[in-house]
Amino acid sequence: TINLPKNSLPAGTEIFLNISFTAKEGYSPLVPKGHELAWEQFAYCEGSAPKQIENDIPRIDYKESSNMIVISGNDFEVIFDRQRGCIGSYIHKGADLVKRGVLPEFWRALTDNDRPSNRKFVNSKYRQAGKTQEITSCQIDRKSSDAVVVVVESKLPQSLGNIRIDYCFYGNGSIEVSYGYSPAVRNKGPFRVGLEMVLPSDMDQVQYYGRGPLPTYIDRTFERIGIYQSTVDKMWVEYSEPQENGNHLDVRWTSLRRKDGTGWLFAGSPSIAFAARHYSRDVIENAKYSFQMKRADGIHLNLDKTQAGVGGNTSWGKTPLAVYQLKAVPYSYSFRMIPLGKTDAIEDLLKTRPKKYAVPAPTLIEAEIVNEPVSASSSQGENSIENLIDGNKHTRWCASSGNFPQWCTIRFEKEKPVKGAVIYWELEGAYKYKIETSIDGKKWKCVSDNSKNKTAQKVTRDEFEAVAKFLRIKIIGAPPEKWASIYEVEVL
Repeated sequence: TINLPKNSLPAGTEIFLNISFTAKEGYSPLVPKGHELAWEQFAYCEGSAPKQIENDIPRIDYKESSNMIVISGNDFEVIFDRQRGCIGSYIHKGADLVKRGVLPEFWRALTDNDRPSNRKFVNSKYRQAGKTQEITSCQIDRKSSDAVVVVVESKLPQSLGNIRIDYCFYGNGSIEVSYGYSPAVRNKGPFRVGLEMVLPSDMDQVQYYGRGPLPTYIDRTFERIGIYQSTVDKMWVEYSEPQENGNHLDVRWTSLRRKDGTGWLFAGSPSIAFAARHYSRDVIENAKYSFQMKRADGIHLNLDKTQAGVGGNTSWGKTPLAVYQLKAVPYSYSFRMIPLGKTDAIEDLLKTRPKKYAVPAPTLIEAEIVNEPVSASSSQGENSIENLIDGNKHTRWCASSGNFPQWCTIRFEKEKPVKGAVIYWELEGAYKYKIETSIDGKKWKCVSDNSKNKTAQKVTRDEFEAVAKFLRIKIIGAPPEKWASIYEVEVL
């Protein structure tokens, strides 16, 4: 028995219990003393969201033209490229921190398991989708004396869908990035959902709080959560043929700095996946051997919501299991970018936030209605939206994260009278939700409003009168640590 302390901890504190089994003297002629034989990590205390100190922040100014938006504040200046829909330049205290701002990325350099004969689980149209997006709008959405929000909307080629990215620039130089992707059709998904930016080549000193030190993917999570230090070169994994490598999951924050300390801190809300390399994805994918690769004029940094698994479960060459493949469903996430000066301490920066904190929630773009019986804002692996009306109360639909709002939609074969809906939630709780109906899937009418519900229930029954072809349940909130998750919906 191990007695663990139960002292109260500051909000946001995380404690992990690591148990390790090592070889003793004489364990085996082939195994030296101290060699780790097995280990496990337990989340002893994951804590609540940290209580952040509200800081007054300096004034922010901007000026705009048809091609760019120039944003300036305390010791920084940003040039936002309206044509490309990204940051073109960022100068902080005289140091240049960006080669190219974030752009959508859906592909990866093919692994041995992704080679042409085996990548049938992804839609090849995504390969150049991020690079060939059409910027449909780049506008200043709102502004105040200490914050400016720039909203970029784009359309992906070949009817793959739409993207919206909100940038909230603060007078202290920090940026909140909120990303939302809505597919136009429900088909095979991409390799990854995320953003890629290019940093100066000398910003190669890496520190992160997440899974490590070896790479992790959604089907390869066997690394401890901790704080690790490395360099971009050391994070590269050498294969006989260059391919995707170096990804890290469950990253609370990561920093990339020059040796003089200048650089960036990226903080997830609550976490992101990241990888940093001296090579572009195209260079990696097109090289047969590593010596053929030419270093890029900058560090390619991926900041992702998620990425498909790498497969190889039974023998090399196998694709990822279905639960580790990405589907073409809506995705949203957000993270914070904080410029680092030469002596800035990461711990201190994570404790503070702008006083007004005008950051939008992660953008959730509702997908266009398609000819499918069910659709949703997002789905979690095998807990797919198809489970919502399969008649089995042992299978469920679950959103891909604990963010809200989330929604699920049922399409009927034709317009019909609807008298209500019974929802079988996964867990008992006071869920806050609305039920809406529509004839065309575009104009919606609220027929039952439970957005202020305080009664904990596992089964809810809402009765109303409507004629509809679509019924949508929009989940606005849930009790702590509960996600949008439903076993079954019965339409009355």
